[in-house]
Amino acid sequence: MLANREEHACQSVDFSPGGVSLLAPVRGAIGERVIVYLAHVGRIEGEIARHTPQGFAVELTATAKPCGV
Repeated sequence: MLANREEHACQSVDFSPGGVSLLAPVRGAIGERVIVYLAHVGRIEGEIARHTPQGFAVELTATAKPCGV
């Protein structure tokens, strides 16, 4: 979901603790806040860090919470 609340289907290409690269039919602006819902992961939030030929990459915003807590 983009900042203007538009929702578009997308597919994750690469995922790491710090970010995710997405195949997407629409690209938001670099720096734009987005919400991504991924199967088996859930809701993640971040900002568009860069555009790719097929979509964009998101730098994730995550809270620091120790594992097992």
